[in-house]
Amino acid sequence: SLEDALGDVVESRGGRIDSRGTISFSNATLFPRGEAFLSSEMQTLLDELCSPWLSTLRDQGFEIEEIRIEGHASPGWRGSRDAQDAYLRNLELSQARARVVLEYCIDTTWGQDLGQWARERSVAIGFSSSRPVLENGEVFLEGSQRVLLSAAPDISDIMQEIEETVTQ
Repeated sequence: SLEDALGDVVESRGGRIDSRGTISFSNATLFPRGEAFLSSEMQTLLDELCSPWLSTLRDQGFEIEEIRIEGHASPGWRGSRDAQDAYLRNLELSQARARVVLEYCIDTTWGQDLGQWARERSVAIGFSSSRPVLENGEVFLEGSQRVLLSAAPDISDIMQEIEETVTQ
């Protein structure tokens, strides 16, 4: 459903939708280096993305337990004192970026039933460099710097549906 509703928009902006429905964009696409403010280009993307994404999630046919926007970073930070300082600076930046994207999506749906539904389920999480993307066993710096938009279904509803199917 997400691919049908958003595939063209996501792909046209350099993002992708994986088999689990997670939408990912590299930070280079979304934010200026080391910053957590949305460019006008990013705002336009989120204008095209947020409402259709949230509507598609809401209308899946099963309950969504959590809507998650994640910020991720690569391990380094130019000018950091040491690895811990780099990690903490990246943590702050990844959290700020996730929050900015979540805020924008909530703002675009404010005053609508969709906005209320999204606010009841949404979280923004910054992971710093704790979940890097690896390529051939090495950290892929550009790939590690990303924002992910995902959702987790309410497993209890799915399990009940399976149980009903099996007992019929």
